[in-house]
Amino acid sequence: MARIEPGSFLMGSTDGTGLEDEHPQHEVRITRPFDLGVTEVTQAQYEAVMDSNPSWFASTGQGKDKVAGQSTSQHPVENVSWLDAVKFCNKLSEMEGRKPFYEINEGTVSDRVPDWKASGYRLPTEAEWEYACGGDPADLNEHAWFEGNSGSVTHPVGKKLTNRFGLHDMHGNVWEWCWDAYDKDYYKQSPPDDPPGPSQPSNRVVRGGSWNLDAGYCRPAYRNRLTPVYRYYSWASAWPQSRNEPGTEPSSAGGEKRSRGGKKGHH
Repeated sequence: MARIEPGSFLMGSTDGTGLEDEHPQHEVRITRPFDLGVTEVTQAQYEAVMDSNPSWFASTGQGKDKVAGQSTSQHPVENVSWLDAVKFCNKLSEMEGRKPFYEINEGTVSDRVPDWKASGYRLPTEAEWEYACGGDPADLNEHAWFEGNSGSVTHPVGKKLTNRFGLHDMHGNVWEWCWDAYDKDYYKQSPPDDPPGPSQPSNRVVRGGSWNLDAGYCRPAYRNRLTPVYRYYSWASAWPQSRNEPGTEPSSAGGEKRSRGGKKGHH
């Protein structure tokens, strides 16, 4: 895990750039430190927790011909819905003796967050994700697998350069689920400190772009969304992260945790 310290940044796109839902650009303050997986959640990590591997690009997946003869254990897990990602977070927390962060009742996730400083694993908020993304890289080819260099397949995590926070694959490879519900007008009314996302459940936000999309979808400010139960071969769960209890160290549980996925955007 990488510790992301508090700070402020300009969220969204400047006037005359980006898409409508990326405006207005506004200052956001992240006031709480949080831990974030250095890489996306791998297929091996996901299977160790969930006892299954839903990935398209795996020996048992529908895209197995694209990865024939190679191990995909270190490829990012994909074909994971937002609900799958939340369940993964809770189960991982239980395995490590942490209190599960989310309240899930008969498949429904409560939008009530009892304690944002709790130690259980959770998905990053959209604001936390964009802050941790760290801005546009000088050379996308050096930092991301996308349509221009992926060969139409996912790649093992951690093979591209890190960003300024020490995180790999923030751009491309697979999309990453965030906690937030999606609202195209949320930036017009979001609070400046630790925005938690809209209060009304709806489609959920995904960020980062993917292996099968062009560079424009990998922009830090680009927003995408999908229904919480949707699965696709370039979507995965967002990176689970944990808040540490006083006096404890980040737990790796077999490796740093993150995951993502991808598909054509809706704009």
